[in-house]
Amino acid sequence: MRRPRTLKSGEALPVVDHLDELRSRVIVSVAALGVALGLCMWQNHLVLSFLGKPLHGRELLTLSPTEPFTTTLTVCAYAALVLALPVVLYQAYAFVVPAFGPGERRMAIPLLLLVPVLFVAGAAFAYLVVVPAALSFLLHFNTGEFNIQIQ
Repeated sequence: MRRPRTLKSGEALPVVDHLDELRSRVIVSVAALGVALGLCMWQNHLVLSFLGKPLHGRELLTLSPTEPFTTTLTVCAYAALVLALPVVLYQAYAFVVPAFGPGERRMAIPLLLLVPVLFVAGAAFAYLVVVPAALSFLLHFNTGEFNIQIQ
């Protein structure tokens, strides 16, 4: 496998070289995701405690023997995707940008700089505003009819 190289605008390559570059960029993206997943699984207690803060000291409840493992794996996979997203987006951008002309490239750079800012703003809004409101509603919905285990 060759290391992904930076192509210049308008540079023509055979189909096989395009596929080789795509394969290299996918491998780099998957490797970044794997490293991030390993890091998140290693520090899963930090990830779970961060996501459990909106519960205000309430404990998480599991209903099956496999649920702690599957929930931890799922949460860590999402956290790893968030951590690896800059690498994945850069690899996608670096693969597509040679097809852009100079005018298109000038338009794409400000938009690409806004992607991480808008992503972080959306995640912060969801964590600080939406999740507490949703938990408050869901934990108090129809409490007289069900045996709710989270107190």
